[in-house]
Amino acid sequence: MDSTRPPLSPGTRLIHRLARYILRLLREQLFPGHPPTPWPKDIPIRLQVECHQIVAVVVKAFLNAEHLAWALHDYKVQKGKLTAAELLARFPPASRQKGDGTPYIKDEPFIVVDSVGRILLWYLPNIVSSARQAVILEAISWLSFDAPETPLLTKPCEFRRHEGTFTPSGPLVRSGVATFASCWPVPMKSRDQKDPSSSLRPSTTFSDPRNGGLEFLEKVSESMAILGAILAAVHPAQFEAGLDVLAHLNAGSIVTQEPALLRQVLELWSTPFTAFSVVNNRDTWLHLDPKSPPRAYDLLYTGGRYSDARFEVPSLGLRCRYNPGTVVALLAALFEHGISPVVGDRVGISQFFRQVMIEQVPCSRLPTTMYFADFLNLFSSDYYFKD
Repeated sequence: MDSTRPPLSPGTRLIHRLARYILRLLREQLFPGHPPTPWPKDIPIRLQVECHQIVAVVVKAFLNAEHLAWALHDYKVQKGKLTAAELLARFPPASRQKGDGTPYIKDEPFIVVDSVGRILLWYLPNIVSSARQAVILEAISWLSFDAPETPLLTKPCEFRRHEGTFTPSGPLVRSGVATFASCWPVPMKSRDQKDPSSSLRPSTTFSDPRNGGLEFLEKVSESMAILGAILAAVHPAQFEAGLDVLAHLNAGSIVTQEPALLRQVLELWSTPFTAFSVVNNRDTWLHLDPKSPPRAYDLLYTGGRYSDARFEVPSLGLRCRYNPGTVVALLAALFEHGISPVVGDRVGISQFFRQVMIEQVPCSRLPTTMYFADFLNLFSSDYYFKD
């Protein structure tokens, strides 16, 4: 935690408290010699209960590691040179496969660790409470049907491609994707525009009041703090890097456009990520997210009322149940992933960083992938436990 960081933006004050509490609970669980963590007076009991649920699932995943026989660096070197079949043969999965080579379905929390200790993926089922899922679903239902002009679209936009097809809208949500960014580069019409900082501004889902972006953000602000706090549990350094960006935006030390709108967004923006997409009723083909930093986790949440969803990462030999309340953290720029068709209404929230925003902070860079040993070592100092 950098003492030179400007004051936190208003929307991140809750998530900062949640993160500190979660990290203390993790230290207590992983190192029983520490005294019990006191119940914090500045966090409501109902949120404390959700923090305990997050910690229980993260600890279970960390203690259930699947170890690969190969290193991420070697995989990256060969990725563009070999076919998918050749890659799988050279970089076999850690999990036992069926006789036909297909994966067994997994439904217990786990992590995937490469041969030098990098944690490549966290699978965290049942990490989000049923009550929290209901709050998120209600907000997305509002965005679907009650916003003056819903931003949910089924056609591609300039920011993210739609890797899949949409099923028809159901009674709970409208099918489509809407992306919200606190601040990021908006494509400029002028081809002479070379300085990305001159085009930094909140996403158009906030700038057009008909989209209801600010009202939706208010409805999900507490929920995004809960989801964003999961990043603090699995990679505290990336969490802090995200807060650094928001603090510098709040202080005005990053040059942006539409400062009045940015101020409104920062009052409510409660996640450390640059942006998030709401994704409803999409059968997601296998794909990469190449705009995400290669060493940063994307955080994927699924909710709604549906059955039979599967989350797949073929290059890691993984097929997992993707039931409501599940979160997956993975290196989405490096490993193809996809989601099977479902029966019912499924909502997803994909949170991600943009490297250009991390680079706006002086002397800052996005931390590297978390190592298994580093995850344990971070609890041996007080760095992440200072208020």
